[in-house]
Amino acid sequence: MPAKPDTSETDVIIKLGALEVVYVSGQKGLSIPQQAPYAFSALEALWPTLKKKRFYGAVIDGQYRACVAIDDDTRGLDLPRWVLPAGRYLVRKIANWERHRDEIGP
Repeated sequence: MPAKPDTSETDVIIKLGALEVVYVSGQKGLSIPQQAPYAFSALEALWPTLKKKRFYGAVIDGQYRACVAIDDDTRGLDLPRWVLPAGRYLVRKIANWERHRDEIGP
């Protein structure tokens, strides 16, 4: 039996309404694959579990934003807020994403 691939991707286009988020930015000037792991690690470190959190990534003027939708846990955080604009978005599921953070990004 062939080994299961470590990174299988599925792309889907979805429509989202405007969504209020808090975010952590990557370091502008670095490539997006370099910025994304740092930004997501810093954001995820704020909770003991990531269950029931809705995470998003966005690139604004060459800077990556690791975002999480505002809920009761995120409302009081001292992080910048932003509204992810309504529109069509690509959703990519990356198998074993924890081991493949360098693949996060456009």
